[in-house]
Amino acid sequence: MLRPRNVKGRALLQPTGSQSVAFSQSMNEYDGPRGGARDVRKKHSPLGNGKNKKSSEEAFQQLGGQHEKMLAVFAGRKTQISAAKAQWDKDINAMIDYLLRMEEEALTVDLLPVLTLTVHVGKSHGKADVPPLSMGACLELLPLLHTLLQSKYESYLIKVMDFLLAVVKRWWKELLVLATGTNKTSLESSRSTPGVYTSLVAMTDKINTFVEQPSNVGSKAKALSGLLTQLQ
Repeated sequence: MLRPRNVKGRALLQPTGSQSVAFSQSMNEYDGPRGGARDVRKKHSPLGNGKNKKSSEEAFQQLGGQHEKMLAVFAGRKTQISAAKAQWDKDINAMIDYLLRMEEEALTVDLLPVLTLTVHVGKSHGKADVPPLSMGACLELLPLLHTLLQSKYESYLIKVMDFLLAVVKRWWKELLVLATGTNKTSLESSRSTPGVYTSLVAMTDKINTFVEQPSNVGSKAKALSGLLTQLQ
């Protein structure tokens, strides 16, 4: 039973007999020097938990595996670029044939800045070590670039539109003549012009969908869309 005792005028219930012993044991189990909450915390510590340790090891193994895959991708890309350079050294058309045969979007995007440079070189009558890109070679590339316009990556879109802008500016007079239908006899020297013109105009609707984007993609799309609109 519990008997009352007074502490400064207040009556408290104090355990007696077996109740006192049980009460003391329960308190020792909760906060005793050898057991208690401190021991419980030690048992559940993440540092001492074998399961958590195993999970950490698995996480590191998975992370290491991801890096190995990434390195393998970069190594493969480097090999492809080296092969493309070997084709370039033979002939620029050979490199384009290589790109079309590989059908690797990432590889094409990697090399687009180089190809864009060759278009500009053709316009400025070029340098000896950089061969100009012909209109026929551009015509072969355009279907692949049309596919790349479906990409979700802004870097892809920017590089594609840089190339298309270079093509339109490089052969602007020829394309405009074809668009207006005047002086058609001058087109005999460039049989690829109708195909290039048709391919570029076919991309107009897709390019117009990027015009409102508040980014570099949007600004390039506006410039390209403005030129293509004049060709229709």
